[in-house]
Amino acid sequence: MFLRKLFTVGSGKVNLLLFAVCIFLVSFPKFDPTYSFGLDASLPYAYNYFFNTGIQYGTDILFVYGPLAFLKMPLPVGINLPLSITFTSLVYFTFIYLFLFLGHLINKRKWILHAGILSILCQILVIDDLLVGITAVSILIYHETKNQKWFIIPLLSAVLGLYIKVSIGIVSLLMLFSYSIFYYRLVRDIKKPILLAVSGIILYFLIWLVIYGNLNGSLDYFWASFQIAKGYSLADAVYPNNNWWLLAGFIISFLLIPVLSKDKKIFLLYWMCAFSAFAVWKHAYTREEEFHLQAFYTFLILFFSVFGIFIDRIKPLHIILMLVSCITLYRNMCLTELYHINTPLSFNGINNFRQVFFNYKQLTEKSMAISKENIQSRKLPKEVLEIIGKAEVDVYPWDFSFFPANNLSWKPRPVIQSYAAYTEWLDKEDATYFSSDESAPYIIWELLDDRYGQSGFCSIDNRYLLNDEPTGIYQLFNHYKPIYKNSKIILFQKTEKENLFSSQSIGKDTAVWNQWIKIPSTEDGILRVKIKIARSSIGTLKAYLYKDEEFRMDCKLINGNVFQYRIIPNSAERGIWINPLITSDINTNTVQASEVDEIKFTCSNKNIMKENIFMEWEKTEIRKNHILMNDSMNSTIYNGKFKTVFSYFMKSHPSSDSLIFHSLNDFENKYSSWTGDAANISSDFSFRGKKSELLNTDDEYSSTFTFPVGKLTNDSTSLIAEGSVWVNMPKTAGGSLVVSLESNEGVLLWKPRKLEDYINDRNEWQQVLFTEKFSSIPHDARLGIYIINNNKKKMWIDDFDIKLYRRNE
Repeated sequence: MFLRKLFTVGSGKVNLLLFAVCIFLVSFPKFDPTYSFGLDASLPYAYNYFFNTGIQYGTDILFVYGPLAFLKMPLPVGINLPLSITFTSLVYFTFIYLFLFLGHLINKRKWILHAGILSILCQILVIDDLLVGITAVSILIYHETKNQKWFIIPLLSAVLGLYIKVSIGIVSLLMLFSYSIFYYRLVRDIKKPILLAVSGIILYFLIWLVIYGNLNGSLDYFWASFQIAKGYSLADAVYPNNNWWLLAGFIISFLLIPVLSKDKKIFLLYWMCAFSAFAVWKHAYTREEEFHLQAFYTFLILFFSVFGIFIDRIKPLHIILMLVSCITLYRNMCLTELYHINTPLSFNGINNFRQVFFNYKQLTEKSMAISKENIQSRKLPKEVLEIIGKAEVDVYPWDFSFFPANNLSWKPRPVIQSYAAYTEWLDKEDATYFSSDESAPYIIWELLDDRYGQSGFCSIDNRYLLNDEPTGIYQLFNHYKPIYKNSKIILFQKTEKENLFSSQSIGKDTAVWNQWIKIPSTEDGILRVKIKIARSSIGTLKAYLYKDEEFRMDCKLINGNVFQYRIIPNSAERGIWINPLITSDINTNTVQASEVDEIKFTCSNKNIMKENIFMEWEKTEIRKNHILMNDSMNSTIYNGKFKTVFSYFMKSHPSSDSLIFHSLNDFENKYSSWTGDAANISSDFSFRGKKSELLNTDDEYSSTFTFPVGKLTNDSTSLIAEGSVWVNMPKTAGGSLVVSLESNEGVLLWKPRKLEDYINDRNEWQQVLFTEKFSSIPHDARLGIYIINNNKKKMWIDDFDIKLYRRNE
């Protein structure tokens, strides 16, 4: 009876407030104020560090997360966590109250339905969605009441969202923009939309002034956000396998609701959210992996939830179309194989509330202990810490956990993660910083393994790290030199003199897609190529509505191996690193030369690109004031090609690797060390020669290479297994190349590499390369290398080549 009275005709705002409190307590979110190492997991440390130390956005750093990002990812440092708890509580409660209030305005008799929708919704939404939801619901309350005070809340919510993460603010501001157009067409009054825009601008600068005490950088922060958003579709896209029948089902069912309805309120709701929905779609389906996919899905659920309370007369057809939209979209998300989130509804809000407000000390102590444990692997050797001392330091490309793990003073560059400096303006900002007197005296460069198993310059999405920000990389190498390296990091030190000469153009070419291009011959220096490509009108339209194509560069070495890297056209216009292609064990002081002989540019759909690719080759010589390593254990100095480049990276000795075993299975004959099903050998199709191996839908394993490698090593040597195999298969076929190591004690290593990471959409023969290093292995160890056909799809295999090297440590 009490709950029923809350929403009787005569019930007041006090009872509505009490009911909102009940839902708030049941739905209170869980706080996890921890961080770890890596690309995304170390970001909470960065955002909290910036706020605590007064590092200013727009002047010191440029990124898509803003000055108040710590509110979304708080840590128990300073007053950050209490501020976040307070802010998050206000946001949750405000959303709950406004949602109930809108339902109360529309149809108070459906309060049970509204409360049920809201209770489930609060289990799904995060702070990003709640701020967007507050904006949407507040606008609709204004539309119903015509009370101008309701416009204060969406303005504040949108601008605060802009300061937390640009995408939150943009989605919210687009709603305000859409409604302003609707309002103007409704009443033909331009004054209120103009007043709204002016108020938003004033509020933006006012909050900036409150945070920093000045307006420095307020426009640069906005401009940098625009730059990052502008290049996002081209630089950060991911290309999973979509089921376009399901996506078409989602789009059609979603759009049929307003088409088949004559309800003006449905039209208003769709119009108000049209630009916002497109922005969220564009952001999520450019980078189709789990958290981005979930962002659009939760936006859809939020939209339909608001639909459920704002539209009083919901027809069965509306419900059917909404269910079809949600089901088809979710099913496609799962089929991409990049969505693995499965968070059940917990309704554990009371415990979450108790933990934050009654066990706060325990929460902070536990969180700090977890974070400390998470970053133990980022501790640096004593000799590195002695070199750095109390000097400021930066990290490259993106793992900020090095700073708290070693108690270092961080001096960040403007674009704090290398992969995000993909426009010319952002690239130049980093380049200017590296060449200035304000840059950090030291840079910790983390060495990351790529998909080939090479230790060194790996970026995200199979990019070559030295191509992420070409202008910035040039200035980094021009003003820093390596002084220490191990298997995990290189320590760069700022130099008083420049290390590089100005780059010189050495020729121009014009190429077409899928054409091998001979590399200009050079004996030393860094060879890069600037390329310009252009879309057709259809390609431009596709890039706007969905995302750009995937662009790659194949690098064929002089030994015939082909390394393939993704390239970003915006960055490629400023130079792609060609020679020497440093791909193997940058941490050693020996030269494993990887000279590129030919390159080829490919595209996921060349038919919507213009045919010609314009190229300009440029060479950069290194001055002779760099370090030359001198190892007393090895007096031989490397004097081959690209000597100064290798010397710059502290690699000045010839390789000590010695080939001890080589086996090429071309499937033309039977070979020792190989076992397989002879029935799979086919003469119908091959990469080279007359035969290849065909794995059909009922074949699980390819021919397998096995070798007793334990007898080849001792305590002073390591074993390098290097190999390649040519495969022809659809990108959707799946499958993995497996390297395993076993002994009588059991499995020592079982390492799969997904074949799809090496395959693009050309449906041609592609080379899969790998390198694996083994040390201190048992004398009875056996090496196994084979392909496993996980998805049981048809694929062809040829020229399975295995080489074993002994390396003296």
